[in-house]
Amino acid sequence: MILDHGAMRFPLPNGPRSRITAVFAHPDDEAFFAGATLAGYAAAGCDLHLATLTGGEAIGPAQLRNYAQAARLLGAAEARQLRPGRWQDLGRAGAPRSPAAAPLTDIVTAIEEFLREVRPDVLITTDGDGVTGHPDHRRAQEAVLAARGPVPVVLASCVRGADVRAATSRLSALAPNATIGSGGIRGVEFDPLEIEPTATAIQSRAAALDTYYPGLGSRPLSELVDLAGPVGDGLVLRAVAEAAQHREYFREV
Repeated sequence: MILDHGAMRFPLPNGPRSRITAVFAHPDDEAFFAGATLAGYAAAGCDLHLATLTGGEAIGPAQLRNYAQAARLLGAAEARQLRPGRWQDLGRAGAPRSPAAAPLTDIVTAIEEFLREVRPDVLITTDGDGVTGHPDHRRAQEAVLAARGPVPVVLASCVRGADVRAATSRLSALAPNATIGSGGIRGVEFDPLEIEPTATAIQSRAAALDTYYPGLGSRPLSELVDLAGPVGDGLVLRAVAEAAQHREYFREV
């Protein structure tokens, strides 16, 4: 079933009574990769539950508090860390205790327990490239697909290659001497499922991003670029969202 809610159309096997879950590796992934879509589902009356594998340790102890606040802004009923302390956000190296280095079966079991409790109709995570190429993102996606069980709809978040190229070009013009991103955001070249959010859902996503990184969701892009330093992946994703006119894209798996 496709539900129309305002200008938004999304897949919903159980109509507006559907339960929606999103499982990602880190706090902030839900806002970057599916924030407007999640806010749209919640605004349509769906029961929204978020889960993260780590506590955002690479950013700091405030990240879990930010996660709870961002979840409220997106309309979620809960935002939980699965097995707190078991896995940590330790950067890209796949260090011990990171999701990327953990046995897949451990993560799958934790996600299966969460899904049995929530019994979702729609499950959202990243696509196989992890959107940014981060190994924790890719590990989370691998575990989600292994744990999905009878969930009717699984949506894997992605960005389009054309939008990445447009965003990179724009950022290069704003900061001609800067390194643009990690190089891991490449985008997909197929035609993914497109979800066009309402203005309210876009504002909710921006507010959630601002909770994590003040100004990242709401300030003009030109004010966020540091001419003297590198442009991080968070800013690249913000520019990609603008290139996509804030549409969000998914592969149904």
